[in-house]
Amino acid sequence: MSSLPLAAVEPVQRAAAFVAARSRGDREAAQALLADFADDGERVVAFCLLSELAIRLLADADGGDVDAIASRLAVQIAQAGSRDAGPLPDCLPPAV
Repeated sequence: MSSLPLAAVEPVQRAAAFVAARSRGDREAAQALLADFADDGERVVAFCLLSELAIRLLADADGGDVDAIASRLAVQIAQAGSRDAGPLPDCLPPAV
């Protein structure tokens, strides 16, 4: 696994905690975690780095490469997007 800049560790951990809170249905914790980011830029970078780390973990576990995992993920996202699941969850900011 690659290393993270020291300044990114805490925001990336917060992004992972957000994902865990959403997974267990804890909307209040998820909202609080989103509110704790310094700004939108920090939030975007943290979630981008978390996504990259997660895809690398999947690639390592699968024995594949990052490109293959990212391609499979893109297909699954496209398939999920073809079925309207309704509005954004309460803990997410509205789409712009």
